[in-house]
Amino acid sequence: MTKSLVNKIIIIFLITTIISVLLITYFFIKNDSKVKEMLIKENILKLAEEKAQVINLIFKNIENETENLGYALKFLMEAQVKSEKLSAVETSYQRDSRGVLGRTDSTENSSVFLSRDMALTPEIKKEICITEILDPLLKSIKHNNPVVEWVYITSSNNLLRVYPYLSNDMFDADHKHYKDPFYTIANEENNPERRVVWSSPYYDYAGKGWVLTCSYPVYMDDRLVMVVSLDIALNSIKELIADFKLIKTGFAFLIDKDGNVIYHPHYIPAFGKEGRLLAQNLLTSSETEYKNIIEALFRSKKGIFEYKDKLGETYLISGAKINDNLLLGIQVNKKDYMLNFVNFFPAFTDIIVVMIITVIVLGTYLFYRISIPISKLVRETKKIENGHYGEVLSIASDDEIGELSKVFNKMSLTIKERTQKLEESKQQLEMVFNSINELFFICKPDYTVVLVNEKSKQIYENVDEAVEKGEKCYSIFRKRSAPCAGCPIRELLKTGRSIERNVAVDNKVYNVDATPILDNNNRIIQIIIYSRDITHSFITNRIAAHREKLAELGQITAGIFHELKNPISVMKGSIFLLNDILKTQSLQKRDIEDINFSVKELEKSVEYAEGIISNILEFTRKSAKDREDIPLSKIIDHILLMLNQKIVNQSILVYTSVNDDISVYMNIDSLRLILMNIILNSIQAMPHGGKLQIAAFKTEDKKWVEVKVTDTGCGIDKRNVYKIFNPYFTTKEKGTGLGLWIVKNEVESFGGKIKVDSKAGVCTTFTIFLPSS
Repeated sequence: MTKSLVNKIIIIFLITTIISVLLITYFFIKNDSKVKEMLIKENILKLAEEKAQVINLIFKNIENETENLGYALKFLMEAQVKSEKLSAVETSYQRDSRGVLGRTDSTENSSVFLSRDMALTPEIKKEICITEILDPLLKSIKHNNPVVEWVYITSSNNLLRVYPYLSNDMFDADHKHYKDPFYTIANEENNPERRVVWSSPYYDYAGKGWVLTCSYPVYMDDRLVMVVSLDIALNSIKELIADFKLIKTGFAFLIDKDGNVIYHPHYIPAFGKEGRLLAQNLLTSSETEYKNIIEALFRSKKGIFEYKDKLGETYLISGAKINDNLLLGIQVNKKDYMLNFVNFFPAFTDIIVVMIITVIVLGTYLFYRISIPISKLVRETKKIENGHYGEVLSIASDDEIGELSKVFNKMSLTIKERTQKLEESKQQLEMVFNSINELFFICKPDYTVVLVNEKSKQIYENVDEAVEKGEKCYSIFRKRSAPCAGCPIRELLKTGRSIERNVAVDNKVYNVDATPILDNNNRIIQIIIYSRDITHSFITNRIAAHREKLAELGQITAGIFHELKNPISVMKGSIFLLNDILKTQSLQKRDIEDINFSVKELEKSVEYAEGIISNILEFTRKSAKDREDIPLSKIIDHILLMLNQKIVNQSILVYTSVNDDISVYMNIDSLRLILMNIILNSIQAMPHGGKLQIAAFKTEDKKWVEVKVTDTGCGIDKRNVYKIFNPYFTTKEKGTGLGLWIVKNEVESFGGKIKVDSKAGVCTTFTIFLPSS
């Protein structure tokens, strides 16, 4: 049976802990910590009550001063102002370079601000005169109340008088004081009772930092005309409630009944934007237990509670209500007064000596029995970390360390075996990865490529260097500065599911399959991209679909022809009988002429109907050859016949110049598709009429037939001329953007080429070179 080193360590530390607990218990009993705790609770509660009384008196005094100033202002507003004083306003108050009206006669008295967009009306002149009379009262309020920073009056006409003198440069020329917090708290909406009110703290426009404003509204004829205000800086409140020292962590704070912070050292930022409210709430930003304590303090006039935070720290929180709306609180960390080790260090001297000796003895034992064997384990573990798998360790010990060394040796051999299997699996995966004969790579969600297959390196240059630099997939493979249009990675990141779609890039169509690689938390860490060039098959499928439509049209036409054959035969028989009757019957000359005319018209109509049906059947004939000699004029006539209704409805004049001896050598289905798309585009470009010219002639070397299709339609914007042959590019409301792209690819598949010349609003010419017969 092995000897348990763990048991030995537990016994040693258990004895040490028991001794330590006994000594510490003795120390706390000796120093009577309970008495100390009771005294500190009594002191901070008494301190909270005293500070609450002082602040209550100051706030009451400020409210009285504000209300008295409002009464004085209302009294003066009811009096008449002499015309001489009104005239003198324009002398003592003038507008500066910004257009702001200000005081020019003295900087020792109050200052005035009237924004540049406000005219100096008789009503505002009266307000200036009346508020100037109150200058001595403004000074008296400021001098008798050291905590007051500013005394000021704001009118609904945006007039501001403030003492001490304040430069108008503090405000924008169009500043609206009636929108500031000190005004809005007292207006009809926020203060329907028309009483003295206090604002929440906000950042002062005049550079005094965070301030608190007491405001009182003045009404005339039931209309709000002015608001008088007194500002207290939060620094002054700080001096009032924090002029004491509570150990190291103690502090005081001031909040309203809704939990909004008036002063709190942890919630007041050093700076803010002028006019911005503090907007800090102690109830919404605190834990539930802390919130309950604050609410309990508001329900009672005073009290003291204990609170433990998430870190396990215990605090004492005392509070006293200043009034129905305000609460003064004091918070201290309990550990700061429960134990002060420095003061009682001599009492611990004997304990420290005993603990040091114990540590030395225990440390020596552990060094030889644990530290040295563990060091060997660490060295061998680092060898495994560096790739030296299969290392074994020999430690002569019959305790847990010995057992650990045996387990280590087994683990080392197992790691070696599994690493070899992983290497084999890796090689197999790399072979599969590199055997894919298309673009195949893995990237991060930010498009950074981390791995590409060998085929990609053969298709694109300098791929390895780009991957090492951490370049994006659209930069490496498409030479773009932004993700490709229609890239499935965006949608994959939103849905988290595999996405497959066709993407058009540089006149080609690719089938792109994006598959996410997820971690254990189902978060996307990498994306597998498999991209195949399907341009040829895409075009082939589109053309096959076009051919199928033509074949269906041919079948329908054949059916119609079959149904019309009998009526046409009857019409022919009737014509024959009419001619026979004309020969045998004796009729009036005029009747014979009328009947002859009608017979000829019937013959023409029958021949025309048969010709139309024959042309449609010929046009929809499915080619059985890859290439053949095709008369170009015949195909063009067929297309114009098919589009005749559109041409007539849009009043388009068609001019053709194609000799009957001009033929091309190519697939007839492809030729129909090319010419039908080009001619139809020209017709659609002339919804209100125009000219369509179609000409064809052989080039000088007789190898090519040059076909020109010109219309006098809307033309193509020069910015789009080089884009019209790109897949999915269209300016039509219901267009697919594939027609001209397929045309270009079909022309080029037969060795030809296509180009376009266009002037917006004038004309467009498509020139096509096709192989001659």
